[in-house]
Amino acid sequence: MVSDADARPSFLEHEWRELANFTNEKRRNSRHSLIREIRVEDRHLLCATTEITKNFYSRALAAYALHINASASIEESANAITDGYNDNGIDAIFYDNQQNLLYLVQSKMIDEGAGEPDTGEMGKFSNGITDLIEEKYDRFNEKLQKKLPVIKDAFSDSQIKLNIILSYTGKGFGIHNQRVINDLIAFLNESTEWAFFSDFNLRSMHDSLNTILAGKPIESEISLSNWGTIDEPFVAYYGQISAYDLAFLWKNNRKKLFAENIRNFIGLSDINSGILRTIENEPENFIYFNNGVTILSRSIKPLPARTVGKTTGLFDCKGLSIINGAQTVGSLVQQQIRI
Repeated sequence: MVSDADARPSFLEHEWRELANFTNEKRRNSRHSLIREIRVEDRHLLCATTEITKNFYSRALAAYALHINASASIEESANAITDGYNDNGIDAIFYDNQQNLLYLVQSKMIDEGAGEPDTGEMGKFSNGITDLIEEKYDRFNEKLQKKLPVIKDAFSDSQIKLNIILSYTGKGFGIHNQRVINDLIAFLNESTEWAFFSDFNLRSMHDSLNTILAGKPIESEISLSNWGTIDEPFVAYYGQISAYDLAFLWKNNRKKLFAENIRNFIGLSDINSGILRTIENEPENFIYFNNGVTILSRSIKPLPARTVGKTTGLFDCKGLSIINGAQTVGSLVQQQIRI
């Protein structure tokens, strides 16, 4: 038989239980605290990773601007980067001693692919260029300091020219940024014209990439029914082209076909889905609901007619590109894929 007195825990047992409960609570709190720290660290890591990625892209834009505008090699372009802490607004410097041409670059990665750099950043770039010309080298980082022998050599040449480049993934300047640039160029060219500005925006990058990637021009025979001609101001032919022929033209050339069209096919937007519905459900109305396709060609030569009159015409096109109608062709291709 066990009495109530025997059932009660001893003082020592009570203390051990309290200590165990306290320890378990501390462990739970520590675990929760650790989880919170990890989550905070993850957020910091994510922000840091995003910033590192953006900095990488920005520096790549500066290097690419030199590769295209200065015909610098990839290695020369990479070595020209000065972007970093205390860069005083100058992200890359390259000197072409054969052309007596000094390139100063600022680059901005704009995620949206539109807009323009911040006006404050433009002012910083302008001030940095002035500091460099006035030999205030202590205002620049170590990366630029290492390039001082080349910079001094460039400025010692009386025939030097200065190309100021803004490389950014936007579409153009507003009035405030344009004013900063205009004031800078006017100041530099006050006594003699030696400085000029290059706006290397998203369109410029697109055009330069197309030039690199386009390779051999597209050549193809285009068949038009119910066709006609326009003689002035430029020779042009119009008519109806088979949707199958357009899809086949894309299949053989892919995105190269849209080398002159910056939009390309933007995927299944609401508009393109509407085009698809018309193709699938009302093909007889497609010609009325669609704006058509415009093809630019470096040379067009009518081939001998296979039919009497202008019912059907065959044209030999060299260096052709679709400059309007990428969405139409893309939708036609999507329809062919579904079939």
